[in-house]
Amino acid sequence: MKILRLIYYTGIILTAYWQISCSVDKIPENKPVNIVIRKADLPASKSGIISDHINNLEIFLYNSEENLEVHKSFTSISGIEMKPPKGLFTLVAIANVQGISSSEFSTLSMAREAGTSSSRGSGNSSVYTGEAIFFNNGGGGEVVVELNTLTAKLTFVFDKSRLDSDISINIRSIELMNVPLWCSYLSANRAHTGNPAGKGESISSNTEPLSHDSATPMLMFENLNGTLPGSNEQSDKKPQSNEHLYTYAVITTDYSSPSKQGEVKFIYYPGENTTDNFNIPRGAHLRETIYFEGSSISENSQRIDKSLLISRRYTITASSDPLDGGVTAGEGVYEYGSDPQLMAVANNGFRFVEWQPLFSPVTKNMHYTAKFEEYPIIIPPSKISLDLDNLNIILGNQFKLNEIIEPYNATEKGVVWSSDNSLVAAVNQNGLVTANGCGETVIRVTTSDRLLSDECRVRVYRKVEVYADKHINYIYDQVSGQITDASMVVYLRVLLPIPSDMSVVRAILPFVTVSGKCKYNNNGFNHEEQISLSLSFTNNNDTPWLFTEGESQVIYFNSNNGEDILQNLNSVEILINPGEVFTGNFYIYWN
Repeated sequence: MKILRLIYYTGIILTAYWQISCSVDKIPENKPVNIVIRKADLPASKSGIISDHINNLEIFLYNSEENLEVHKSFTSISGIEMKPPKGLFTLVAIANVQGISSSEFSTLSMAREAGTSSSRGSGNSSVYTGEAIFFNNGGGGEVVVELNTLTAKLTFVFDKSRLDSDISINIRSIELMNVPLWCSYLSANRAHTGNPAGKGESISSNTEPLSHDSATPMLMFENLNGTLPGSNEQSDKKPQSNEHLYTYAVITTDYSSPSKQGEVKFIYYPGENTTDNFNIPRGAHLRETIYFEGSSISENSQRIDKSLLISRRYTITASSDPLDGGVTAGEGVYEYGSDPQLMAVANNGFRFVEWQPLFSPVTKNMHYTAKFEEYPIIIPPSKISLDLDNLNIILGNQFKLNEIIEPYNATEKGVVWSSDNSLVAAVNQNGLVTANGCGETVIRVTTSDRLLSDECRVRVYRKVEVYADKHINYIYDQVSGQITDASMVVYLRVLLPIPSDMSVVRAILPFVTVSGKCKYNNNGFNHEEQISLSLSFTNNNDTPWLFTEGESQVIYFNSNNGEDILQNLNSVEILINPGEVFTGNFYIYWN
């Protein structure tokens, strides 16, 4: 789902103000103060005036030391007069709550810590609260207290104009979750450890109103969880911790597309913006307009629960043309995207020609026709096999597989070749296999009517050559400069560009031991020595003039005549016993 935009509004923080009309200079006596109660003004962009009635009113006056001076109850909000002593006072008004005890509000801090678990009071009207500060100089005057409800109102409107034409979404229900279960009368309210959150209101009718004015409102206590910086996209809006304290809406829908159908739940976090704010202020009307775009479920995030979606199923039917030409099988119900598994068998005197239309993945209800033509002598194949069950092939090489159809005089000899993984080995319709990548796959041949098949397991190897080489070290007389001694090192190396790829060497090293013999003449005597060579784990003998590693053979030559040493060296003949190994993805050979 792509929820493109949220039209939101925030509520009004409760305000109050006071007016005193008497002059400070001449105050003949302590005159009564008129208390004017009215509801807090809401901006024009919010929903309209709150229509609840004020059934009863509790007024608390706190002196400058924040102790309760006066507590009075009223049944009407008009004509209220009070005659407090002179001085600075804080007035707290709570409407539509009965049975409030003065002992619970004996100080201003106690009043600001007090609250309720019910948003509805006497007469099922909303609870309202307000606070004002004024100075009484004894000259009378007027104090205005603006009341505000404890709850915020949320309405939801859904715009589906950007959905793909083949997508259907019906809103089944909307439920508020993690709403505070208690609200402070006067202080900012949010869910926390001492104020747990739980399920809120839900609606299952009028879920798709045309406008916010006709939407069914959902009420909840104020929940001010603030802004969590770092999220710039609506799809990333999610609490970073304490998720159980952040209010969200669960929008349960019936979803239908050509490929999927079932229940989808969309999770939505309201707030004062669509990216990183989670405030739901009291008195606010949050007008949440949610946009669905495209398939609406392509987004992979915590906001969309698609676990109950199932694949759509479609009916595939088939018939024969002509009707007496043969029979079909495989008709039934198929999942979206699957391939029809239809079969056609010709009657005597007919042969199968083709399916019309050609098979394609299932996306809708579909009918296929098996086309037959008269054919007096039809000998269908009874068996198809390949000349090889297993094939080892070198990367980049090609090999021709041959099919064998029985009986030999079968008239239907059309076949279809396929590979389970063409990246490893591909096959053309003549059975020519091309090795494209190391690994294993299956090459399959199937009769044209798809009734018979056989397969060959193909393993593609990288060809690696191991060879024996030699390096000669000469020792010279420091005076004459003549050769006095020589040593020949016979070593093993993988044929690789220098510097060698040691990952290849290490992969094949445990499987390579090369044996053979070395023939040579030294000082007039013929020698023949058995040799055993192996690779090095750390070096591929790229620089034998510096050092050699792995198991090697060293032959020493010495003579008083440098020419004899050179002749002896030229007599050396290294004979390696040929061998090969298939291991992992490598074909290793030496000769």
